[in-house]
Parts: sequence; C-alpha cells; structure tokens
Amino acid sequence: MTSLLSMLSACAILQQGARGDLYNTMALAQARVAQAEGAVAAYDARLDALEEALRAQNQNAASKLESLDQVAAEVTRLRGELEVVRFELTELNRTVTTQQTGSERRLLHAEARLRQVEGFLNIRPPPPPTDAEMGLASTPGAPIESPTPPPDPTPSAPPTAAGKLALAREHLDAGRPAVARALLERALTDHPEAMEIDEIRYRIGEAWQSEGNPKAAAKAWQQVVDQHPKSNWSCWSLYRIGTCFEQLGQAEGAKAFFAGATEGRCAKSDAAKEAKKKL
Repeated sequence: MTSLLSMLSACAILQQGARGDLYNTMALAQARVAQAEGAVAAYDARLDALEEALRAQNQNAASKLESLDQVAAEVTRLRGELEVVRFELTELNRTVTTQQTGSERRLLHAEARLRQVEGFLNIRPPPPPTDAEMGLASTPGAPIESPTPPPDPTPSAPPTAAGKLALAREHLDAGRPAVARALLERALTDHPEAMEIDEIRYRIGEAWQSEGNPKAAAKAWQQVVDQHPKSNWSCWSLYRIGTCFEQLGQAEGAKAFFAGATEGRCAKSDAAKEAKKKL
C-alpha cells in the first residue's frame, strides 16, 4: 500500500513535472509567436515605409524630369531669341555702316566742291573752329592739338572775264548754278569794263533762275535792261523777266515785258519770236 501510494505520488509528481514542462513549452512557444508577430509587424511597417519612399522617389523623379523638360524648352526659346537679336544686330551694323559710308561720301564731295569754289573765287578758307567755339570742354591737363591746316585751294579762276564767263557757262550746263553765279559775280568785280559784262549780268540772272529764285533773277535781268539797253542780251532779259512774272503769278506784268521784248530794236530779235508766243 505504501509502495502503491509512493508510486502514485511519484506519478503525480511526474505528471506535475510533465505538466510544468508542457506549460513552459507552451509559454515559450507563445512568446516566440508573439516575437514572430512583432517581427512580422515590423517588417510590414518597413515594407510600407519602403513603398512610401519608392513612391516619393518616383514623384521626385517625375518632377525632376518635368523640370528638366521645362529648362530645355526655356533654353531653346532663349537660343531662338538670341539668334533673332544677333540677326537684328548684324542688320543694324550693316545699316549703320551704309549710312556712315554715305555720309562720309557726301561730306567729302561737299568739301571737294567747296574747295573748288574757293579756288575759283581765290578765297582762302577760314581756320577750323576751336573746341571753345564749338562748346566742347577740354580735358584738364590734356595737350592742345593744333588744327590740321586746310589743303591749298584748287587753282584760281581764269584771269580774264571771258575765261570766267566760259567756265560759268559750263557750270550752268552741268547744273551747278551757285558755282557759276560765284564766278560771274567775281568777274563783275574783277572786270567791270569787260566787253562781256552784259552777258555776265545776263548769266547771273540765269543762275538765280536755276536756283529757284525768280525775284533775284528778274532783278539781275533788269540790270541788263537798264545798263545795257543796246545789247541783244537786253531783249532776252525782257523776255526772261516776263517768265519770272509768270512764275510769280503776275500775268499782266508778264505781258508787259513780253511786249517790250517785241518792240523797238528788239522787234526782229530771236527773243521777240519767243515773246510773241506768250502774247
């Protein structure tokens, strides 16, 4: 009996030990399950974080690509505008060069014509203006440059009244009435008693007429009529005064001079033939 009780007690103890071991094993398993579930949860969280990071990176990449496209488009536009500006600059430079060349050509031509007139009239040109006369402020301490002396004028006008008259007629025919008039007025001054003086005065009237000044032309031709009444140029002067009055809108005055060119000693002149056409 005692042995049986001892055996039963031993079995109970063994059973209790076995149960204890089982409980311990189950507790350990449960702990491991909880640990595994925690690990799974952590992995899920990391996976979500990774997916969010990937999405963010993709969005950033897309934004970067969009920005790069915008930058490329802006660069292309700026390059186009730059080409337009370069073209306009080239055209502007070409225009400025053409205008500058034309201005310099006209200036040189005007200077050459002026020297020619000065030579014909035997006039020495004045000195060039100083900086003070032009209102230019000189730099303090800068050396004052002496102006370049002008070139010597071209050869003077012909020495005789006939030579000056012939040269003046050439200038009139060439469309340079101002030069011709300067020569003729010089001839009046240098040769007041020349036999060609009546034609010289008549040609002065022609020069004024060619310059578009009928009043001055009529005055010059009237001097021919007054001072050289017996000259054939006087008849032509009467006719030309009539044309000046026509230009000035004075028809009645024009008829009076046309009639004068057909009367007296002018009746058989060539000027009279032209004057009769006006009456």
